[in-house]
Amino acid sequence: METHVLKSADVKSTKKRNLLLSILKEEKQAITAENLHEKANKILPMNISTVYRSLAFFTEKGILSKNIHKDGKAYYQIQNHMHQHTLHCTFCHENIPVAQCPLTELEESLSNETGYKILGHTLQFSGICPSCAKKQSSQE
Repeated sequence: METHVLKSADVKSTKKRNLLLSILKEEKQAITAENLHEKANKILPMNISTVYRSLAFFTEKGILSKNIHKDGKAYYQIQNHMHQHTLHCTFCHENIPVAQCPLTELEESLSNETGYKILGHTLQFSGICPSCAKKQSSQE
């Protein structure tokens, strides 16, 4: 799958790039470059700079999406061009999918107004999950 993704984005397939994409594909939620490096380096030694360059390149090619969270860190995940709505805890970074889509009408309207063929969208709400809120209130 990783080789196919790279070829379809006109990107040279290498062992390191394939490994990075494989790890990203397995992750249930977005991951930082540092966490990705830690996981990849156990399997195939590589410099953190290789991970950063690959992530930047993958993002530029539309393979990954990059989001900066409130902790100031960049988080990456496979871009699947599908509906994706999540609740994100700013403390533990848990992501919970949201099933309903409040943007369907807006998407149709934007498509009609601009002529864009919209492939998908993402929407992320930030907050504090019940577990972290409970921990926070017990510390106060």
